[in-house]
Amino acid sequence: METMTIEITDDMKKYVDRQIASGGFKDGSAVVQAFFSVALLGERRREIDQKLLEAVDQADRGECVPWHPGDAQGLFRQISGDRAK
Repeated sequence: METMTIEITDDMKKYVDRQIASGGFKDGSAVVQAFFSVALLGERRREIDQKLLEAVDQADRGECVPWHPGDAQGLFRQISGDRAK
């Protein structure tokens, strides 16, 4: 795991401290990691939504191609970021 030094505002520091005090997180790193996890999940969701909209647009234009066994699984791996076969 990488280490990084970041600067945060006083309000952000108070928020982090409250999260730790509430028992929800063990330390500031855990709070920041949770924020990044949510941000990355949101980014991945937006990418998936965009791919779905593109697919609907292609279908509306009649640019559909037949699906073959395993196509859906391959697409899922592509959009989920899993490159393993």
